[in-house]
Amino acid sequence: MLGLVVPNLRAQQPPQTPAAQPAVPYVEHEEKQFSFYPGGKIEVLAGVPGNVKIVGWQKGSIRLEAEKIVYYLSQEDAKVLLQKSPIRVRYNQTSATIRTTGSLSKPPAAMEVNLTLFVPGERTDINVRMDLGDLSIDTVNGWVEATLGQGSL
Repeated sequence: MLGLVVPNLRAQQPPQTPAAQPAVPYVEHEEKQFSFYPGGKIEVLAGVPGNVKIVGWQKGSIRLEAEKIVYYLSQEDAKVLLQKSPIRVRYNQTSATIRTTGSLSKPPAAMEVNLTLFVPGERTDINVRMDLGDLSIDTVNGWVEATLGQGSL
């Protein structure tokens, strides 16, 4: 009788679950700095979720600090995803465009890009369009136009 009970217990064990998703997100940092005259115009187009912080400083340049985060993917898959979704920066001395775009990935993968921009505080006009995230602007003189799909200003 004991021999019949043991096989039944083994049959009731739950099936093995697939490998768990990574518990720690993959993070990359990127920095770029270029000359930019006070009085110029900067445009930020954020097509990927994430926060944008713009701070005025007393230099004739723009400094971009980016934090790119990928959730739910292995390190190798996250690197491939980030290579397909670079931050695009086009600039001259009086205008700059910074664009974040995301590559379609298999669910449940998620990506966010947080940007911190240091711009000439004396005078810089700013145009920001964001799909999802928070925007903050500190110590900058100039025109500001912001369009946020979902987030706080």
